[in-house]
This record gives sequence, structure tokens and C-alpha cells, in this order.
Amino acid sequence: MQVLPTLWRRHQSYTDPGAPDPPIPPVQGFRTPEEVQRFHEMFDELCYIVATKHSGSLKGEHGTGRNVAPYVEMEWGEPPPRVSCDCIAAVLKT
Repeated sequence: MQVLPTLWRRHQSYTDPGAPDPPIPPVQGFRTPEEVQRFHEMFDELCYIVATKHSGSLKGEHGTGRNVAPYVEMEWGEPPPRVSCDCIAAVLKT
């Protein structure tokens, strides 16, 4: 977890990154293209660290939402529609 406070400080995205349980709500705005780009860069790096570097899951208790959807291929490797079709076809054959 040491990487998260460093990541958040570098992108200036979250409050109190030194807290034991850092809060998730961003303190940055989303009013300008620069603020939106900064968030995307931070999220790109976070997803890379979790999914690629540590082979982790980008999802916990919740399903894939609009924030995580662009990174499903990074996590699973194959484009999601193809994986879904293969799973549905396998179920229908049984």
C-alpha cells in the first residue's frame, strides 16, 4: 500500500494520502480538461500497478462500472465482448 500515497501525491488527486485508510473521494475538480486529464493519468497508472504489475483485480465487491470498463482488457487480456460470447456459447452448449 505504500505505492498509493505516492501515486496520489504525484497526481495531486486525493486528500490525506498518509492516512492509514485514505479516503477515496477526489479533491480535484473535473471542470477543466486539465483536471480531467490528471485524473485519467492517475487512474491509468493505478490500474497498471494493480492489474499488470501485481496481477490483481480491479474490482472488489462491485462489478465493472464506467471507471473500470476501459481497463478490463488490461486485467483479463482478451477483449471483453469476445470473452462474454465464449462464456455464453459454452453455457448454451451444455
